[in-house]
Amino acid sequence: MKQKILELIQKIGPIVPTDVSKEMGIDSYVVSALISEMIKDGLILYSHKKMTTSPLYYIKGQEDLVRKRLISILKIPEINILEYFKTNKLISRENLEPQQRYMVDELKDFIAPMILKINGEDKAFYKHYSISENEVIEKFNKWKQGQNTHSQKEEINEITHEELKEELIEENIKEESDNFKKHEKVDSGSDKFFIKNNLDIVESIIVKKSVEYDFVVKQNIGVGQTFFVKYLKKTSINDSDISKAYTAAQSKKMPCMILITGKLSKKAQDLIINLGYLVNVIKI
Repeated sequence: MKQKILELIQKIGPIVPTDVSKEMGIDSYVVSALISEMIKDGLILYSHKKMTTSPLYYIKGQEDLVRKRLISILKIPEINILEYFKTNKLISRENLEPQQRYMVDELKDFIAPMILKINGEDKAFYKHYSISENEVIEKFNKWKQGQNTHSQKEEINEITHEELKEELIEENIKEESDNFKKHEKVDSGSDKFFIKNNLDIVESIIVKKSVEYDFVVKQNIGVGQTFFVKYLKKTSINDSDISKAYTAAQSKKMPCMILITGKLSKKAQDLIINLGYLVNVIKI
C-alpha cells in the first residue's frame, strides 16, 4: 500500500490525502494513517503551508512542484513579501518588523531561516529558497561590511564556504497581518530562542523597551501548542515579575513560559516552586 502511494506521488506530483482516496479507492482516514507512518519513516515530506485543510505530501526533489501549487493560494501580502525576498535574497531578522517576521514564518516553503555568526555572536537571517551557497556568502559578507562601516570597533571577518557549512542552520520553516504596519523592533535574544525551538510568534508586545516583552507563540510542529511568553531582560527577577507573567498567562488560558537573562531572587525561586508545572522558567 505504501509503495503504491509512493508511485502515485512520483506519477502525479505532490498530493493531498483526497487525491490518494480517489485514485486508489481507500478511505481517507486509512490514507492519513499510512501517510503519517511514511512521514515517520522518512519516505515522504510535507509542506508547511496547507491547501485548505491539508499540507501537500511529496518526495524529495519535488520542492519546486510544491511551490508551484502553493503559490496559487497565497494572499497578496504574502506574494509581495516573496517578491521582496526574491530581490533582496538574504535579510537579517532584526531588520524585519514583527508582522513581517510573523508572515515569513508562514512561508517556510519559500523562505528559510538560518543562524549566521557575526564576530562570535549568532544572528538570525532569512533567505529566499533560490539563493545559492555562493550568493549567501556574497550577501552575508556585504551585510557585515555595511554593519562595520557604521561601527569601526568590530573586526571584519569574511565568511568562507567551510564556515558557512558550520554556521548556517536551516530549519523546516501562520496566519499573518495583511499589511506591513511599522512596529518597534523586539529583542533578538528571544528571536533566536524561538527559531531554535520551532516557535512561531503570533503576537508581540513591548511592555518596557529593552527590558520586558510579552509574546504569544505557537509550536510549528504537528498540531502545535500555544504559549504565553514573558521575556525579561533584567539582571534580577523578583516574585512580582513571576506573578505578573503567571497572571497574564492565566487570563489568556495558556501555559506560561518565562525567558530570563538575569538571576532569580529567593522569593521568585520560592514562588516558582509553589507554582510547579504551571510556570516554566528558562534562562537564555
